[in-house]
Amino acid sequence: MKAIKSIQGLDPGNKITVIASNVITASSFFQRFLGLLAFRPLEGSEGLLIKDCKSIHTIGMRYNIDVIFIDSGGRVAAIFEDMAPFRFSPYIREACSVLELKAGSAGMASIRIGDIISFVE
Repeated sequence: MKAIKSIQGLDPGNKITVIASNVITASSFFQRFLGLLAFRPLEGSEGLLIKDCKSIHTIGMRYNIDVIFIDSGGRVAAIFEDMAPFRFSPYIREACSVLELKAGSAGMASIRIGDIISFVE
């Protein structure tokens, strides 16, 4: 699955940017609980999508990540770049999922609050 950012606006030159070309989905309780702890560090354009999630932690992790909270309409509700290990994110009430990416990915893709994130098989 790919994560794609689509910037919506009045400008006819709306851009579509691939944020991550290899995204794994964590949907069960156990998968969401483990998150990235079950994987080697993210590389390149890899990511983890955690469904039904409003807050995350990086307890036990050994590397920083970018965290993007997404609402039910696919809009970016919050962004935490370069989140260090052993941290807790705030509770993001409007979020319904979280996309975790390699640190620096959100900035490189110029992700902003309000952008729309789509997932393509």
